[in-house]
Amino acid sequence: MQREKTKQQVDLMNLAGSNRFLHYLSWFFSTFIILTLINFLTIFILKWSHIFHGDNTFSLPPNNDNIIYNFVDIIIIMLIVAFISLLLCLLIELCLPGRYGISRCRKSKSNRYSDHQSPAIVQTNMVRKWQKGKAPLKNFTMNMYDDQITVLLGLSDSGKSAAINSITGSIPPQSGWVKVDNRNIIERRRYSRPSLGLSPQHNALFKSLTVKQHMNFYSSLRNTPRKYRSQSINYLRVLDLWTVRDVKSRNLSLADQRKLSVACAFCGSPRIIVLDEPSEGLEPCERRLVWDLLLTEKRCRTIIVATYQIEEADALADRVAILCDGQLIFNGSSVFLKNSYGSGYQLVCSQGEIFPEQQITSLVSKYIPDTNASCDRPCEIAFNIPQESCCGIAPLLKELELSERCGDMESIQIGTTPVVEKFLNAASAGCDKLKHSHLSAIWVGIIYVAILSFLALFYFILLMLYEKGFPCKKKKSYDFPEDANRMTRNEVRNHTLLLENVRSKRSRRSIKDVTFGLRPMDVLGLVGERSGKTTINKMIISESDISRGRITVRGIEVHEKKKSKYRSFKYLGYCPQRDCFEPNFTGRENLKVFCLIRGIRSGKVRDVSEELAENLNFKENLNKKSKLYTVSDKRKLSTAIAVIGTPPLIILDEPTAGIEKAHRSDVLEVLKSVNNCGCSILLSSNNIEDFQTLCNRLALIKRGKLIAIGSVESYKNLSTRGLILMVKARPQAIVGELGFLLTNFGSVYLLEEIQGDMLFYIHNTTIPLAKAFQIIEKNRHQLYISDFYLKHENMELSFVTQNFRILR
Repeated sequence: MQREKTKQQVDLMNLAGSNRFLHYLSWFFSTFIILTLINFLTIFILKWSHIFHGDNTFSLPPNNDNIIYNFVDIIIIMLIVAFISLLLCLLIELCLPGRYGISRCRKSKSNRYSDHQSPAIVQTNMVRKWQKGKAPLKNFTMNMYDDQITVLLGLSDSGKSAAINSITGSIPPQSGWVKVDNRNIIERRRYSRPSLGLSPQHNALFKSLTVKQHMNFYSSLRNTPRKYRSQSINYLRVLDLWTVRDVKSRNLSLADQRKLSVACAFCGSPRIIVLDEPSEGLEPCERRLVWDLLLTEKRCRTIIVATYQIEEADALADRVAILCDGQLIFNGSSVFLKNSYGSGYQLVCSQGEIFPEQQITSLVSKYIPDTNASCDRPCEIAFNIPQESCCGIAPLLKELELSERCGDMESIQIGTTPVVEKFLNAASAGCDKLKHSHLSAIWVGIIYVAILSFLALFYFILLMLYEKGFPCKKKKSYDFPEDANRMTRNEVRNHTLLLENVRSKRSRRSIKDVTFGLRPMDVLGLVGERSGKTTINKMIISESDISRGRITVRGIEVHEKKKSKYRSFKYLGYCPQRDCFEPNFTGRENLKVFCLIRGIRSGKVRDVSEELAENLNFKENLNKKSKLYTVSDKRKLSTAIAVIGTPPLIILDEPTAGIEKAHRSDVLEVLKSVNNCGCSILLSSNNIEDFQTLCNRLALIKRGKLIAIGSVESYKNLSTRGLILMVKARPQAIVGELGFLLTNFGSVYLLEEIQGDMLFYIHNTTIPLAKAFQIIEKNRHQLYISDFYLKHENMELSFVTQNFRILR
């Protein structure tokens, strides 16, 4: 029972309409029956032991009326104590429900709320919360409306989860009020809370229930008739969970657990859906499934989503609320934000080693004097161009392309001001009003988030299409190690890691004849969505068995003998997809344990722990219990544990998943430093910037098979360069756009289309960027294009160039 309370399962059941009294009774009787049987057996043994033993050791006293030994009296006492305990537990639960839930004794601390009937479905007014001397939410006031998705956007610790918990009543605010359907969430919780469906930041699932049982359970709590439960089951098909419907939740992958948590929020068709980081930890294709579900289901519903991902806010939001240090700094419709905080164009130049930044800036200033430059990523310059200066863009692009053909630049990108920049402008305006002393740090962080989000968006969409599976026409060059059977023992030992023709035994992600090797200081990136990357990692650490082939770590065959497995462990550092540390230990205690295991002297443990925590930017939480860490800090702690002692081989499974893009550089810098110390790294990730920053080689995996392996440069130069075009348009424009593009550009491939956002690949390399820009800009308004950008093909596209759907 206590476990269900701390994991918020009891709170979710209460939201779905569960009766607290009946819930307690069910737990009471299930344990009472077991304990009663144990007590009966104990009393029977004590009472009749003299018959079996024939001595006086357990003999009854002469006075059989003694209450201690009276069978009936013991049963009566046990029943009285049990029911008194039940009543006390019920009383404590109603008055002091713990971390989650609303006390029956509590009244709203702000009785001065308006009785005016508002059209807003969810209203918050001056909501304020305090937590350990810090205010995670300060005077939060906003309205959420029907048929809309409202997105709460902000970095970690900005107050998003505090706002979500206040809205649902899971953790009520200290002051202010929240109204759902014009009913106060505290004073009229019996009528307001059942209309809410919640998916918290963590996966509050029942380990022993299957996926289908979860759906049926929450549907039955909401009294959904059996004949209408097919709608809830249909969510499993929409979220690609149907194939695992009979799998218990404890055996699901983290991504499937996250999707199940989202699906449970929709069970019973609640009118208001509240989701805290719904796509956290999902692959790009899975993220799109969740987005499609939300966009489809928002009709006649109010959906509230908390996220730190700008691309998610852009894809979903009808209204956007930007939070910064617990304060609301922007609140308005997505259209208002885009129209108010950004017009004009943005030019991005990825420069090579020859062309210095000053020459690019002077060239741009020659054609567009009133522009300003920013350098937020190495070897890249961005220029914001006002709307009135657009006439100078075409001649500028012509000259820049000449420079690029001479080898001075890697790529050029031009388009309307990206949506991430508009979010930034809105955040900047709000922060200026707040005048925080640490504004500059926040600004730098958000800028970094924006740039990396902007780059990652292409990789997500393109890699998703690759996973759909189209036959490759172009042969890929393979870079396999020599046949391990012909290697000498020393040659095998020279490889930090060697896999030869490895096949998995039984796994949901079967591995088929995978062969690759890592030498000292190699960094190999495993690329591919739902392709078996985690299974490969588990086979290397002997968590999963192999049916064929062999795996060696520093010359030790890890699957040959049980003793070999443990010998290889001393050469391994592992950051699994699921955080594996003691949740009741503080971060400092967890690091100390692993430092001692790695053989670090006790006198240096403190210095090593603090240095790692400082470099990974979680030192201020080092003395906090790790179960209270944010998702971001948990991943940082797992990464820190993996690199302790700089083992020869470090295996990292999604080390930056869940970490705000502004803080990913901290993790990447630490990994670069341990790599420079001689460590080999095997990296699985979905973030293109991770590969670009760390890897010297990439391995492309599809459905458990190694498709290609080679240097990062070989992927960049894999195919003939074309142009990428992304447009945002109204639905009625889609058919006209396809015909227009085919007429003007010839060979065009449609990569993705979702809710009016279309991504195209223009394979015609004879059309220069300047001419393509002129064609799109000239016809932009008649094609109902609100935003667009053009860029040269680069590394993100090299994985899937031959896999597009041609439109001819």
